[in-house]
Amino acid sequence: IAVYSRNGQKARQTAEKLIHDGRVDYMSPASYEAGSDMEHLIQMVLDHMEADASLSDLEGKCR
Repeated sequence: IAVYSRNGQKARQTAEKLIHDGRVDYMSPASYEAGSDMEHLIQMVLDHMEADASLSDLEGKCR
């Protein structure tokens, strides 16, 4: 996750370049408050990782 200052145009451009170059998958304003876009993004990434792990555990098993 590339983070950038909300008022830093150059930092945002750098984050966009990192996405374009495939060096990061996501970017977000550097806001560390509860309920921020970054908090939601991190929670979604963690949920995705948990789902992937659960699906891997089920792979090849019948239920």
